[in-house]
Amino acid sequence: MDNTMQLARKAMILLLSLAVIAGSVSCSNKQGDAASAHPTPGAEAAATVDTSEAAQETAQEDDLYSAMEAYREILVNADKYDYGASSDTEALGYRYALVHMYSGDTVPTLLIAQSTVLNIEYVRVFRYDTKTGTVSEPILQDDSAALMQGEGSAGGFRGEIMLLNDGSGLCASQFYSGTGEGTMDRITAEGDTLTLTALWSGVITDAPDIAHSIDDWRDLSGGAI
Repeated sequence: MDNTMQLARKAMILLLSLAVIAGSVSCSNKQGDAASAHPTPGAEAAATVDTSEAAQETAQEDDLYSAMEAYREILVNADKYDYGASSDTEALGYRYALVHMYSGDTVPTLLIAQSTVLNIEYVRVFRYDTKTGTVSEPILQDDSAALMQGEGSAGGFRGEIMLLNDGSGLCASQFYSGTGEGTMDRITAEGDTLTLTALWSGVITDAPDIAHSIDDWRDLSGGAI
């Protein structure tokens, strides 16, 4: 099975998993509708609230399905994107994660990481806009196409893309083992642009507890999820 077929298969598995979750929500809504068919006296106000909440849940469910359909196409073609690695750097595979970049997000942001022979991953960000039904592919302001994470041999680079604890964006954590010094920057997305804002710099032992790791990375090539 070639890489394209593998990517398609794994993307569909992702969609089916979300369909199960959405189906559970749908069943719950139907049960609520059945109960409201014979309201008790004085329950009209509560029924109105229930109807409004059900409509909101349905809209969010529709947004989620639309986002997953858009992300499926991106995952199928993950190897077609520019990840910012040099042209002579061999790509070993791809991983993806669905994260809530901001605390108010109703649909997740898609991250795709390209693994390389340098033990560095180059990460792309994809965000579905529920108002326009389109996906933005923001890049860094310095025209680099991707963020970096991993443990590079040259210079002792140690980097990780994380989630800020306060729900205000992603966090780029970078340190160098030789000096023990590093930085932590907030990553925000606006349209087609990723912006880095300095949050902290210093020695690794003094790093603040402002972000947490992304634990649900899934492999897109070479092996089952």
